[in-house]
Amino acid sequence: MFYPSPRRLPVWARASLAQGLAIGGGVWLAALGLSPPLLVLFLVSLTAALCGQWLRLEPWWLPIQFFFAPALVVALHWKFPAGGYLVLFGLLWLVFRGAIRERVPLYLSNQNALEALDELIAGQPPGIFFADLGCGTGGLLSTLAQRHPAGYFMGIESAPLSYGLARFRTRHLANCHIRFGTLWQQPLAPYRMVYAFLSPAPMAALWVKAQAEMSPGSLFISNSFSIPGAPPHRVIELGGRHNPSLLIWWL
Repeated sequence: MFYPSPRRLPVWARASLAQGLAIGGGVWLAALGLSPPLLVLFLVSLTAALCGQWLRLEPWWLPIQFFFAPALVVALHWKFPAGGYLVLFGLLWLVFRGAIRERVPLYLSNQNALEALDELIAGQPPGIFFADLGCGTGGLLSTLAQRHPAGYFMGIESAPLSYGLARFRTRHLANCHIRFGTLWQQPLAPYRMVYAFLSPAPMAALWVKAQAEMSPGSLFISNSFSIPGAPPHRVIELGGRHNPSLLIWWL
């Protein structure tokens, strides 16, 4: 009989499996009389994170796996209202919809990335068309649009709350527009610079899309995440923690 590898399961199934293994182990330890309870809770959290890593969950899943059991214990101890769970789930969906559906968490570009992009735009002819795929709360686009009033700046965001914040922040900027949807719905042909700060998951498919739609001479820029089998033409080191960089490809 064929049994599929756990690593081929959907993300939600792998996350659930990791928690199930960890909680099952915690129940077994408690039955053996291991104490104190805080030690059991810590071991459950650690096991959940390690199982998540073994099941090849994305790195941003691991803190969720680790803190799930403690959060559950706190909620039960404080008798969290039943309706509160629904509200909490709704808020998480509004913020992390992209992470759940497209394996793209919310990453916000830092000041160093902003300054590097600003210099790249300054080196282009006036009237640049710039796209930010997964623009988050719109801070990057808002600043760039104000610094380069002759350009046109577009962001697309699939998480409802982030989209709403981005729309609010750019509401007075005539040269900046935020759209609701996934990056796969957005044509790239009009844009001479396309920027993405996503995750490793979509990069190969996004590169195919960029090659098919972007015009010759355009720049495709990824913050930190490489394209398999396609070394960047230029790398701008941003400094700081985890050694982030802008990876640049000329089409």
